[in-house]
Amino acid sequence: RAAAVIRGSNHDNGYGLYMGYGNSTTDAQYIQGTRASGTTVFPLLLNPYGGNVGIGTTSPSTKLHVNTGSAGYGLTLAASSQTSGTYQLGIDSSSNLAIFDTAASSQRFVISNQGNVGIGTSSPNSYAFNDPAKLVVANTGNSTLSIASGSSSIGYLAFADGTSGTSRYAGSVQYNHSTNAMSMHTTDGSERMRIDSSG
Repeated sequence: RAAAVIRGSNHDNGYGLYMGYGNSTTDAQYIQGTRASGTTVFPLLLNPYGGNVGIGTTSPSTKLHVNTGSAGYGLTLAASSQTSGTYQLGIDSSSNLAIFDTAASSQRFVISNQGNVGIGTSSPNSYAFNDPAKLVVANTGNSTLSIASGSSSIGYLAFADGTSGTSRYAGSVQYNHSTNAMSMHTTDGSERMRIDSSG
C-alpha cells in the first residue's frame, strides 16, 4: 500500500502520520497514526487546539458536523466481533432522528420532527388519537412497558400539570412493592383507591 508519511522532528524511530490507499474493493483511503512497521498504532487527533470538524460540509457549525446531503444515516456503530447488530444513526425521509438496525433492516428508535418518541415504530405520530402521542412503544405481537423498582420501593406513574409542589404529581398510579399494593391518587396526590395484596 503506497503511503505518504508525516513525522515529527524528534521521531526518527518511525512514529508518524501515515496516509495512503487502503482498500482495493472500495477504493478507500486511510489516515493512521502508527510506526513504520504498522505493528503499533496510536490515537489520531483532529483539531486538538480548537475548531470544528466537517464531514460532507465545508462549514461545520459544531465540533463534529456530519452532512449526508439528503435523508440518510451519517454514523454507523459496529463491533467486528459481532456477526449482527450494526446500528446507524441519522435523519430519515420524514426528517426524524432515527436509529436503524441493519441486521433487521428496521428502525428501532425514532424522535420525530414534532418531538415524539417511537420505540419499535418509525411513525409515532400515526398513533395519536388525542394529539400528540409523545411516547409510543410498538410491536407486531404482544408489547410490554415496564417500570422496575426495588423489592421494597414504590413504582410511580405520575400525571403532572406543573413543575412545582403537588402539580408535579396531581394524579398518579403507584405500586408499593413492600406491601404488594396498588393505589390511585388524584387532585393533590391524595390516595383515592387501593388494591391490596389480597385483591
